[in-house]
Amino acid sequence: MRRIILLTTALLMSSISAHAADADAVARVRAGEDCVKCDLKGADFSGADLSGRNLGGAFLNGATMAGANLRGINLSGANMERINLSGANLEGASMVIAKLDEANFDDANLSGAEINSARLTAVSFKNVRADGADFSKSRMRGANFTNASLKSANFAGVKAPAIVFINADATGGIFRKAGLAGAKFRDASLVSADFWSADLWKADLRGANITGANFTRAHLRIAKLPDDMKSANLCRATMQNGSASRQGCAN
Repeated sequence: MRRIILLTTALLMSSISAHAADADAVARVRAGEDCVKCDLKGADFSGADLSGRNLGGAFLNGATMAGANLRGINLSGANMERINLSGANLEGASMVIAKLDEANFDDANLSGAEINSARLTAVSFKNVRADGADFSKSRMRGANFTNASLKSANFAGVKAPAIVFINADATGGIFRKAGLAGAKFRDASLVSADFWSADLWKADLRGANITGANFTRAHLRIAKLPDDMKSANLCRATMQNGSASRQGCAN
């Protein structure tokens, strides 16, 4: 029995060691060096200044960068599942094709960031500032943008069923051809937003401000809509009952 316990302990310690960050790589990053494809899993960079650094393709699974200055950082292609980026400054950062499932971006600054073609399942973006950010073509099932500022942000072509935009400001947002089935837009600002050909099946837009929004050819079947839809372009949109709207059509 004692041998079994010792063997189990040894295997557990080996597993923990195998998944720890490369100490030399962490030290290099802290010293101001770039570290492409480095093993930084579980590393703690809370409050660090890594602005402009190149960490493309790095392994940052379970790492912590809460409150860090990551302005202009390159994290494209990085593996960052379950990373903590809450309160971080990611203005102008690049996270193209990054893996960010279950990451935490709460209260972060993502203004002008590029997060397109990324994997963002069940990511928390509560209270973020992401004006002008590019999320296009990302997979975002269950992502949560409650109370976020998303002015002119680009969500074109995203696959984002059950995504949450409750009380978010997506004025001028781009949602063209986005997959938004079951999305929650309650009390959001969607002024002049573009939902051309978007799938909003069973979406909840109650209380949303859709003044000047474009829903041309959008799919709104079984959706819960605002009381006043007169200010939006609904030309050829599929409405709740399956009928095609002519509202906003030129002829």
